[in-house]
Amino acid sequence: GELKSEGKVLEGLRRLNTIRKKGLPLLMAKDPHYLMGCLETRNILEMSILDMEAILERKETRGVFIRQDYPEKSPKMDGKLIFQRLVSGKPVIELRERIDLKKEYREES
Repeated sequence: GELKSEGKVLEGLRRLNTIRKKGLPLLMAKDPHYLMGCLETRNILEMSILDMEAILERKETRGVFIRQDYPEKSPKMDGKLIFQRLVSGKPVIELRERIDLKKEYREES
């Protein structure tokens, strides 16, 4: 949701990890169509968990990203972005400098 706090996010992660442990092993496909649905479900679950891990790393409120437990902007986040990815099934969260677009992509036509 819009309003985030560490407690809410940790509870969400707990629930998603329960689904990962108990629900994913029960997925079955009777044909390729259902198999695609199973794979999509697994991918959405993994991306949701990764996104929530990144939310925990961002300890500030800025724009439409609102953390109830961190209501102020964090100066260390100025000009930075959080990048998230999976490496061997484990979430990797990195804080990197924002890269400006090339001039030809910034100009309006």
